[in-house]
Amino acid sequence: MRLLSQRDPKWANVRLGTSNTTIGGYGCTITCPSMLADVNPDYTNQRMNAVGGYANGNLVIWANVPKALPQLTFVKRVTGYNNTEVKANIPCLVEVDGKPK
Repeated sequence: MRLLSQRDPKWANVRLGTSNTTIGGYGCTITCPSMLADVNPDYTNQRMNAVGGYANGNLVIWANVPKALPQLTFVKRVTGYNNTEVKANIPCLVEVDGKPK
């Protein structure tokens, strides 16, 4: 998997979805499937816009990710962490709160 950064100057200033935010500021979520699909976040953003893949301007509609990037499959979204599923070595995205406790 090719590692990408939402803050790469090649796409950091591109508007995210139809909002006034940018990939550099708020594009961590679309950068993750971009890495899985081996495409750049600006391409993912363009494809997500084309398929109506955002709600409220820049919130990912997960069911639309495979419409934008057909090489990916969306299985489910959960709010809890299942280590058994992660150990199955199936690519997954996990949100981590980066704030120190």
